[in-house]
Amino acid sequence: PAEDAARWARLPGGGEVVDLGFQQDPEWSRIELAFSKPTPHRVVEAGPDRIVVDLPSTALPKRFTRALDTSAFPGAVKLVAAYPRGRDTRLVVDLRKPAPFRIERDEAHLNLLVAGGSAEPPAVGVAAVKAEKDRVVLVEGEGPAAEAQAGEAEGPVYTGRRLSMDFVDADIRNVLRLIGEVSGLNVVAGDDVQGKVTVRLVDVPWDQALDVILKTRGLDKVREGNVLRIAPAERLAQEKARKLEQEKAEKEQAPLVTDIVPVNYASAQELSDKVKAVLSDRGAVSVDERTNALILKDVAERLEQARALVRRLDTQTPQVLIEARIVEVSSTFAKDLGIQWGGRFEASTRTGAATDWAFPHSIGVSGDTGVGNFAVNFPSAGGAAGPGGALALTLGHVNDVLSLDLRLSAIETAGKGRVISSPRVTTLDNKTAEISQGVEIPFTTATEEKIETQAIEYKLRLNVTPHVTADRSIIMKIDLSKEDPSTTFVAVDSQTPGKETRAATTEVLVKDGETTVIGGIITNRQSNTQSGIPWLSKLPFVGWLFKSKNNRVDKTELIIFITPKIVNQPVVEAAARSL
Repeated sequence: PAEDAARWARLPGGGEVVDLGFQQDPEWSRIELAFSKPTPHRVVEAGPDRIVVDLPSTALPKRFTRALDTSAFPGAVKLVAAYPRGRDTRLVVDLRKPAPFRIERDEAHLNLLVAGGSAEPPAVGVAAVKAEKDRVVLVEGEGPAAEAQAGEAEGPVYTGRRLSMDFVDADIRNVLRLIGEVSGLNVVAGDDVQGKVTVRLVDVPWDQALDVILKTRGLDKVREGNVLRIAPAERLAQEKARKLEQEKAEKEQAPLVTDIVPVNYASAQELSDKVKAVLSDRGAVSVDERTNALILKDVAERLEQARALVRRLDTQTPQVLIEARIVEVSSTFAKDLGIQWGGRFEASTRTGAATDWAFPHSIGVSGDTGVGNFAVNFPSAGGAAGPGGALALTLGHVNDVLSLDLRLSAIETAGKGRVISSPRVTTLDNKTAEISQGVEIPFTTATEEKIETQAIEYKLRLNVTPHVTADRSIIMKIDLSKEDPSTTFVAVDSQTPGKETRAATTEVLVKDGETTVIGGIITNRQSNTQSGIPWLSKLPFVGWLFKSKNNRVDKTELIIFITPKIVNQPVVEAAARSL
C-alpha cells in the first residue's frame, strides 16, 4: 500500500547493511537484507526484467558490494547486485522473465520476494555472503590494481571503479548489464553478441574487466557519448576502415583554402619545412621574404594544424644582457744604479803652472772637453735630471790646475696599477656578443721611394655566446684574447713592433644573474742589464766606478667577471610552459 511505502521512506537512515543473502523457496526467490539502524527504502524501477531498490543514507560494506549470479536457480531471478551510489546503496535484481514481487520489512530488515519458484529442491539453498572475500565486490579508491597499472609502461590506462566478480557460465549479456550499472553508462548489444563466460576477476577497474571479457568472445566496443556499443571486433574494424575511407574521400573532395600566416620572430624560410610536414598531399607552402610570412594552401583542417604549429614555434627569442668587468692588475719594480766621473788637468800660463819647456809650454787633460763632460759616463736610467736621486762631487787643486768631477745617480721605482672597464651589451639567444677595446700604435717604414706611416691595432677582445635553457639557466661560450706590443720581437728591417697575445676559451653554465670569473692570465717579465768598460768594470770593488746596472720586474694579471641576465624574463617563462 502507498501508506506503507510512505512510512518506510520516512525512516531516518544513517546505518549500514549488516547482512545480505539470497534464498530460493519453492514459490519465491528471496533477497534478504538486514540493517544496523532503521533504514528507508524506495523502489525506483519495476520493469518487466529488472527491479531496482534504493536505500537512502545507507552505507554498504565492501564485503557486500557485489554481483551474484543466480541463474543456476530455477526461479525468476538470474542476477543480484548491490553497490554504493554516493551516500546511498542501490540493489539491482535482474529477472529471467516478468514476475510479480513484493517487499516485506520491518525497521531493521528488508525482504524482496519475487514470485516464480519450483517444487524441485534448489541446487544451492542459500547464497549468503557474510564473510566471503572472493565474491563480486566494488571497491572505491586506490588499491593493488591501480599500483600494478601505474607500473606498466605500455598499454591502455584504466581509470574506472574497481570491482571483483566471480561467474560460472554466465550469460554475457547479463555481465554487460552489470558493468553498465557500475560504470553509469548505457550499454547496447546486438543479436550477434551472445554466449556464456566464466569469469573470476579480483580488484580490477570495470573498464579493464570489460575489455578482458569482450576479448574472450571476440568482441569490441565503441563509445559514443555515454553509450557503449558492443559488437564483434571484426565488424567494428570494418566499420572503422569504411569510416576512414569516407573521411579521406571527403578531405580529397574538400575545397582548398589559401591563408597568409605572418611570422613575427622566427624566419619564415626556416619554418616552411616544418609546416610542410603537417600539410596534406594536396597542400603547399611558400614564403614571402619581404613580409616574412608563410603562404599556405590546403584544406581547412590542415590549415588550422599548420597555424597552431606556427604559433608554437614563432616565439620571442630570449635576450641576454652581458655585463663584464675587465680588471688588469699590474705591478712594476725597477732599480737603476749609475756613475759618472771625469776630471781636468791644465798646466798653462793661465793657471800659473806652465811647463819649463818651449814645447809643450801648456798641457790640458779632461774627461771630454772640460768639466761636466765625464770620462766614465754610465748614469742611471733617470739621469741627472730624472726622477731618481744623484750625488755630485768636485775636487780641485789650488789655482784650478787639477779638478775632478764625480756624480753618483740612482733611481728606484715601484708601481701597482688597476685598470677597470665595465662594458655591457645585449644579445639574442645563441648569438655572439663582442666586447672589444684597444689602441692603435703608429710606426714608420722607409723605402727608397717614400716613407710611410702605418698603424698596428692592439685589442682586448671578449666574445660571449649565450644560450638560455628551459630552467632559465644560461650556457655561455666565452672567447677572450688580449694583444700587447712586444718589446722583445721587433722586425729588423722596419722596426715594426710585434704582438704578444694572451687568450682563453671556455664554456660555462650559470644561473640567471650569477657571475663567473676567468682569471690566471698572467704575464711576468724580468730584465737585468749591466753596462760598463771592458776589463775595468770587472775589477773587484773599484769596478763599480766603470759600470751601471738596471733591474726591472713587470707582472700583469688579467681577470674577467661576466654576469649574464635574461632581459625578457616573462616571455622566456611563458615559452618554457608552452613546451
